[in-house]
Amino acid sequence: MIKVKAWQVQIIGILALSFIFLLAIPFFTKEIPEKLQQHLNQDLKQQGYDWVKVSVNGRNVTLTGNAPNHEASNAALKVAQQYAPTINIENEMTPRIIQPYSMKMSWDGNTLSLEGYLPHQDNKNALMKITQQATTEKPLEDTIKLGAGAPNNWSQLVSASLKKLITLQQGRVEMTNQSIYFSGQTPSSAKRHEIKQQLSQFKQYQTTLNIISTDEADKICQTKFKPLLSNILFAKNSAIISPSSYPSLSKLANTLSLCPKANIKIAGYTDNLGDDKTNLYLSQLRAESVANWLFEKGIHRQQLTPIGYGKNNPIADNEKIAGRAANRRIEFIVGK
Repeated sequence: MIKVKAWQVQIIGILALSFIFLLAIPFFTKEIPEKLQQHLNQDLKQQGYDWVKVSVNGRNVTLTGNAPNHEASNAALKVAQQYAPTINIENEMTPRIIQPYSMKMSWDGNTLSLEGYLPHQDNKNALMKITQQATTEKPLEDTIKLGAGAPNNWSQLVSASLKKLITLQQGRVEMTNQSIYFSGQTPSSAKRHEIKQQLSQFKQYQTTLNIISTDEADKICQTKFKPLLSNILFAKNSAIISPSSYPSLSKLANTLSLCPKANIKIAGYTDNLGDDKTNLYLSQLRAESVANWLFEKGIHRQQLTPIGYGKNNPIADNEKIAGRAANRRIEFIVGK
């Protein structure tokens, strides 16, 4: 019988353990980084830094992603540093500067739509609470992104505008950098005045207010049409609408949608150059082009009556170039 000394047993045990450890190295080499990445991702997401991307290679952790601002980048880095000194951290996060900074909100009385940017997660959370007051539908959180570059008081203006928007029968808000276009329909002209007062507090923003109250809808519609109509242009001697007129026509369509019971006469005019028959025909075609464009944007065709008047009813002197340009126009006449 062979006798094995204790020290020999110990050597055999050590060799066996070493062998097992060597076999386990590939497992731990893969398992530990995966667990580290999983836990770090979870911590970052729970604290609102879901824009951070984490990659782990051994004990080296790389953080990438577009931070909404420098403060958020530093805060995310501190979360990762909680794992130190067990890991090495490479910070490759960059601030995400948004230009132009924008926000769009629309409300039809039932459905709320949001799309745009806010500077901080706290601002986004506050906005989501407002949306929950307006609708039971799931808030469209994914359409609200975080990004740096917001003008001063941007978040406050967004929240204030949204609170007013959901009090309307329907409406839309478009914010770009330091301008805001607010349109909508409300039963009371007092509500329109209230919104105007609210927005006037944000003095650095250029505000365009297009709120129509049903108690004076026709009068307001007529007033709102006038500044937009001067921007409707056509190719020379043609009824083809110039693409530069599309923004004004879009706002016209938006205004018309707030006047669902009004009948609109679309009057087309020309200058005095050319024969009367041609001018009358061209003015009719131009009026019909506008009516068709608005119809394609969802305005009921029954509301629109295009009429051409040719060179009649000039509003300026046809002897001057500027006068003739002013006479080549489209007018909207609102009536029951």
